[in-house]
Amino acid sequence: MLKKVSETVSAGKKLLVHAPTGLGKTIASMGPALKHALDNGKTVFFLTPKHTQHRIVIDTLKKIKQEYSLKLVGVDVIGKKWMCPLPASNELKNNDFSEFCRDLKKEGGCTYYNKMYDEEGVLKKRAEEFIQEMMDDGPFHVEEMCGLCAERGYCPYEASLELAKHANAIVGDYYHLFHPSVRSAFLSRSEKVLGKSIIIVDESHNLPGRVRNLMSSRMTSNSLGAAMREADKEDKTEIFNQLIPLMEELKKKTEGMEGEEEYVDKNWLTSLFEKSSGEPFEQLVGELLFAGEEIRKRKKKSFIGGFGRFLEEWLKEEEGFVRILRKKEDYFEINKTCLDPSVSSGEVFKASYSSVLMSATLNPTKMYADLLGVAGAELAEYPSPFPSDNRLVLVIPETTTRYAQRSQEQYENIARKCELFINLVDKNTAVFYPSYNLLKDISDGIKTKRRTFHERRGMSKQERDGMLKEFTRQGLLGNVLHGTMGGSFAEGIDLPGKALECVVLVGIPFERPDLETKALIKYYDDKFGNGWGYGYIFPAMNRLIQAAGRAIRSDEDKAALIFMDERFIQTNYFSCFPRDWNIEVTRNPEKYLKTFFHKK
Repeated sequence: MLKKVSETVSAGKKLLVHAPTGLGKTIASMGPALKHALDNGKTVFFLTPKHTQHRIVIDTLKKIKQEYSLKLVGVDVIGKKWMCPLPASNELKNNDFSEFCRDLKKEGGCTYYNKMYDEEGVLKKRAEEFIQEMMDDGPFHVEEMCGLCAERGYCPYEASLELAKHANAIVGDYYHLFHPSVRSAFLSRSEKVLGKSIIIVDESHNLPGRVRNLMSSRMTSNSLGAAMREADKEDKTEIFNQLIPLMEELKKKTEGMEGEEEYVDKNWLTSLFEKSSGEPFEQLVGELLFAGEEIRKRKKKSFIGGFGRFLEEWLKEEEGFVRILRKKEDYFEINKTCLDPSVSSGEVFKASYSSVLMSATLNPTKMYADLLGVAGAELAEYPSPFPSDNRLVLVIPETTTRYAQRSQEQYENIARKCELFINLVDKNTAVFYPSYNLLKDISDGIKTKRRTFHERRGMSKQERDGMLKEFTRQGLLGNVLHGTMGGSFAEGIDLPGKALECVVLVGIPFERPDLETKALIKYYDDKFGNGWGYGYIFPAMNRLIQAAGRAIRSDEDKAALIFMDERFIQTNYFSCFPRDWNIEVTRNPEKYLKTFFHKK
């Protein structure tokens, strides 16, 4: 992989890499990319889906700098809101915070910013000296950077952008380059250009979904109601009077819907607004944005402004988007949903000097190249470096979570099987389900004396970290963790050694077959001729395999992976499993488990 990445960046090409956990993807990509960047005046962007994953990259940069005595400048950046030392950062949503920050700086009200820059926006001498210290002593994890800046009274985000101007390597999140407006501002402030950038995307199986989310927007009746209340309270009588008939028309529309959701088009909403307000749609949007800005200067946030931003987005791109009206129990929502991530990612990869996308579940690699618009990319796949004898993979085709076959009897059958594995395997065990509802319905029927933990919807980071610590604290006692595929415990965490030795995967985590999923399947079918695979089967199977991968993280780890669903033996699904897995299809898993865990 080192050689392949080196050849790719030297030739200014694009590469997608499917490489198992434990292969050393971070150093195998960063090493040759950084060498080329240092030799040729380029910048490496290393992007991850979560800022908790930045630490290993910064640690790698520290080791490279120390080992080779390099004049290397690296910077770790997360969202401005999360780096801000002001209390307001915890109170505001991202968009509101960005505008609050902008206005505060403009009015000279931020002491952290003022200590860095003079009235002309030029870096002050003391701040310049501080940045030089950070360049000499770094790179620092973002937490370290925030602490050092707070001690000296400087803005951590602004200091990071100043560092980025000199950086050979920038560690950031997906949205720094894949959100169009954030990308434009970030590149401008850091004085970087994509044409001189080597982009490394870690865990890139997540990128299509994350970019689609970044490009999507949503409005609810609750947010519209909040905007109305704000208009009333702020004496914005004209806006209030325009929003009342709009709310009534939207309620009438949703109450008359036969189902829970339906497709709508751009003109439906614009016409509805013009009919309700008596004004051109663009004029109304301008009034909302103007009023929101004025309120935000006094109160830091504005619901009117947020509503205006949604309507502004509603007017934009048509191709690759779908608009859906949904009716919930006590509210409704209007969604403009991105189906095609390449509307943003394709521009980035086309403009970059070189790009490397990598993941342990980037399979099939051609699908990801298609979805992300990585034209002309080379594709590479590497086998697992770990002994195959350390992994037992069983497929048990006796039960299913197929929607049409769900029943209390089916749940009880699955629970009995899981109960058998948990009580037979005297090791830390994780059981992953397609959804929170299935987790509850099935796990409630599992009887065991082992200490058991349940992932819950909406858990805070502190709660998740605490649960994980307790689960692994007494690894030899055979604790049990019930979680969801695609959830916090199924991705982005390592449970090596005795921390996890058995993983049970119950069913397949398909997306709900709603209008969005159907639109996605149709769109990919029209564009690539494989909507069912690209839009439904492959994403679900990759979430499943990601969850299974929590157990084996080094060549010393040993674990059993048990897949429970009768659909796994069908070719469409079986072909999605890694080629180097020796899979046993069995209705008698006990004998395999006993042999596997008792052999020397």
